[in-house]
Amino acid sequence: MMQVPQQPWRLLIVDDSSEDRAAMRRYLEQDHITSYTFYEVGTGRQAMAAFQDRIFDCIILDYLLPDMTGGDFLERLRAMFPSLLPPIIILSGKGSEIVAVRLMKQGVQDYLIKDQLSSELLRVAIANAIEKVSMERYIEDQSQELARRQHAFQTLAENAPDMIERVDRQFRHSYVNPAIAEVTGLPMQAFIGKTGRELGMPDEMCLLWEKYLGEVFDTGDIRQFEFVYPGMEGEHIYQARLAPEFSVDGHQVTSVLGISRDVTELKHTEIALRNSEERLRIALCENGTWDWHISSDTITWSVGLETAMGLAPHSFKGTYNYFLSFVHPEDRAFVRETVRQAIEQKKPFSIEFRMVRADESIRWTATRGKVFYNDDGFPIRMLGIDMDITEQKQAQLQAMHQASELEAIFETIGDGLIILDRANVPTRINRAAQIMFDISDDHLHAPLAPPAITLLDEYGSPLPMEAWPQTRLMQGETLAGPIWLRYIWVDQMAGSWI
Repeated sequence: MMQVPQQPWRLLIVDDSSEDRAAMRRYLEQDHITSYTFYEVGTGRQAMAAFQDRIFDCIILDYLLPDMTGGDFLERLRAMFPSLLPPIIILSGKGSEIVAVRLMKQGVQDYLIKDQLSSELLRVAIANAIEKVSMERYIEDQSQELARRQHAFQTLAENAPDMIERVDRQFRHSYVNPAIAEVTGLPMQAFIGKTGRELGMPDEMCLLWEKYLGEVFDTGDIRQFEFVYPGMEGEHIYQARLAPEFSVDGHQVTSVLGISRDVTELKHTEIALRNSEERLRIALCENGTWDWHISSDTITWSVGLETAMGLAPHSFKGTYNYFLSFVHPEDRAFVRETVRQAIEQKKPFSIEFRMVRADESIRWTATRGKVFYNDDGFPIRMLGIDMDITEQKQAQLQAMHQASELEAIFETIGDGLIILDRANVPTRINRAAQIMFDISDDHLHAPLAPPAITLLDEYGSPLPMEAWPQTRLMQGETLAGPIWLRYIWVDQMAGSWI
C-alpha cells in the first residue's frame, strides 16, 4: 500500500532571497489542513550540507542560485539518491518552457513562476509532488518485490523435480520448467504458445486437464486431481494442483499455475499398505487378539479368538482366572509362570501351549504378548496375538512318531545299514553293520575309504571313489536299482553289498 509521509511535512526552501523565502512561509502558513516544518538555506552547497543529517519530504528550489543552477543541484542530488530523487519543485523568476521540460526529465515534479505564485498554487504543487513521488516509490518497491518473487519462483521452478507450467485462458503454455521437458522428451521452447492437444498429448489426459483448467478460470478456486502420463520410462501417476493467478484488480483469472508431482511410488506403497492391512485383518480374524487390563483384571478376546475356542461372539467372561480355565491342566503352571516373568522382567514373551475348547477338543496355540507400564513402572496392560498351530503340532508329533519307528527298525534289522555323508564318512551305522564289518564303537565315525574298504566292478577291478554309487547319488545322479557290488574289507574277506 502506498504511504504518504506523515505530517508535519518537512520542507527545505533553497533560495538566496530572504523575502521570497518569507513569502513562501506565509503562503503555506495559511494552509489550515496541512502542517509544515521549514528549513531554509540560501545556496546550493548549504542545501547539499543539509541533506547530510536530515531527510526532507519536499524541496522548493530557486532555479538560479549564487553558486549553481537548479540543473547543477539536481545532478549533485542524483549522486546522493541514485534510485529516486525526493520531491522537488523549481521556482523561477521568469518562465522558460525549454528549461521546464529539461528539468522535468531530470526528475523535477513541478516548475512554478514566482510572479504567478499563490498560497493555493504552492500548497497544491507540494501535495501533488509528494503524492507523485510516493506513488513512484511504491511502484518501484512493488517492481522490486515482483522481481524478487519472480526470481525466487524461477529458481525454485528450474530446480524442482515436479512439473511446473503456466497456461493462459486459451490453455496455451506461457512457461514450463525443465522437469516437463525431461518427462515428455520435448524441448521447453516447444511448449510456449501451444496447448496440450497441439503438442500431441493423449486425448484422455487433455480432456481431464481442460475440464479442471476451465473450472479454475471460471471459479477462481484451486483444483486438484490425478492423471496418468505414458512418459519415456513407462506410465506414471501424477497428482496435479492448479492454482489461479489473478489480474491486478483481482477480478479475473488471467492464468493458471499447474504443479504435477510423480506419485507412482506412493500409490504403489498405498496399494501394498492396503493389501498388508487386509492380510493383517484376515490374520487377526483367523488367529485372534486379546487385551488384558491388569489393574481391573479385565480380558477382552477378539471375535476370531472366541470363535477359535468354540465360544459365541462376545461371550468370553473376561478375567485372568477364566482364561486359565481354558488352558490345558498340564500347561497351566507353565503359562502362569511365563506371564509372571514377562511382567517382572518387562520383556515380551512368545510361548506355545495347549488350550481346551468349549467342546473339550485340544487346540495348540502360539501366543505372543507384551506388557505396558505406567510412568511409575507399574504394569497396567498386556496385549497379545493368538495363532492356532494345532495342525503344525499334529504334523510335528506324527513326524516324531515316524522317526521313532524308523529308528527302531534301523537298530533292530538284521541287515547291515550304513549312512554316509558327501565325504563318505559314516554318520550312522546300525548294530548289524558293526558286527558285520567288525567296527568298534571307537571307529564309528572314521572314513570308509581305501584301504578300509574297496568296491570292485563286475570284472573284479577296484572302483575309484568318484564311481561309487553313493558318490554319484550325492552329485545328483539318478541310479536305477538294485545295484549289486562286491567289496573287499580290510581282512580281505569277500562278500556282496547291495
